[in-house]
Amino acid sequence: MRLFQLFFVLVLLISGCARTGTPTVKNGSSPEKEKISLTVAYAWQPTNQALGPTRTTFYQNRIYYLQYYEESINIAVHEKDGTLVETIRIPRGKGPGEVMYPVGLRIRNDIIYLPDIPLRRVTLFEMDGTFIDTWPMSQEAAAVYTLDVKGDRMVFNSFTGIMLGVSDFRDNTLLYSIPLENKGFPGDGDPFVGGPVLFDPTSDDIFFGHADAPYRIIRYDSTLQPKMVITKESSFSLKPAVWKNLPGRTDMSGDMLVSSMALDEHYIYAPLCEMRMEQTPDHFEVHPIKGAVCVFDKETGTFLYELTVPFLNDFQGNFTVIGADHESILVAVTTSDETLSTLFPPDDSKDSSMMEMMGIEASQAIIVFDNPLYP
Repeated sequence: MRLFQLFFVLVLLISGCARTGTPTVKNGSSPEKEKISLTVAYAWQPTNQALGPTRTTFYQNRIYYLQYYEESINIAVHEKDGTLVETIRIPRGKGPGEVMYPVGLRIRNDIIYLPDIPLRRVTLFEMDGTFIDTWPMSQEAAAVYTLDVKGDRMVFNSFTGIMLGVSDFRDNTLLYSIPLENKGFPGDGDPFVGGPVLFDPTSDDIFFGHADAPYRIIRYDSTLQPKMVITKESSFSLKPAVWKNLPGRTDMSGDMLVSSMALDEHYIYAPLCEMRMEQTPDHFEVHPIKGAVCVFDKETGTFLYELTVPFLNDFQGNFTVIGADHESILVAVTTSDETLSTLFPPDDSKDSSMMEMMGIEASQAIIVFDNPLYP
């Protein structure tokens, strides 16, 4: 197999997140048009779904999510209604075609991309799990968190050295980048700087959502020159998102805002708030959030709609936007309370991954709503 060596040659270094004169669209906490209550089309409970907004994705009308097992990393594939289509098994290990701990999942042009922080690489697979290639990442871009691919270019968000980068696969170079202030892996109490990064489906522009406060989404051109900063006021007091060193893992603590995002030809879809939590080595607490989708005009940055979910108006857990098309808006929900009992009959089965990682019981759901913006 051909090994794609990414020799990260820095061609352009951009400092800061918005140059002087970049238009900033300042939205209030209420939408310009209206609040719309969403209608559930399908709701179902995934099996052993990996936690985190980057580990579930929507591609060609199907839902894909990671499952972590001792011997393999599996990708479960479901129809919108929850029907299991197949399970793709990727062996766990350090060799070619193996992965250790992928922190994200992206599918483009029938290729699966798995960024793997422990191995400092992105591994590519065909849709049946056949190994294609490996892209090693340099030291300054070792911790790739989110990525997207369009043509022969990859845009990525990293936790080490580079906040955003664009690389070209043809000559294996890093073309453009925006650096982080901290060059090494974040330490305890360091600010969390990260979020979803997506190529615009109708142009070569790039959208980057900030999980950390304040609420903002930045639109860049193909060379990472900022074109527009979209902000939105929050109706609640925000706590900074920071890194925390915890037993056996490093995780985030604080308010996570734009931790997920979806785009179509007209709109940006992002959560009102992804999750509010406090973590220390001996304490974990999830604060209530309102599960809602904020919809922005992609061209003007205006906050147009707030799409609400009445039974998720005040719950303890997380709310992730995993995709949108003209038919549907898809979210993943994890709750540590009884919120999901309104959708599913109560039973004793809880998600084992949260119990193992955080010592709490939780329930998970994939919810598919009708998209009211395209009647």
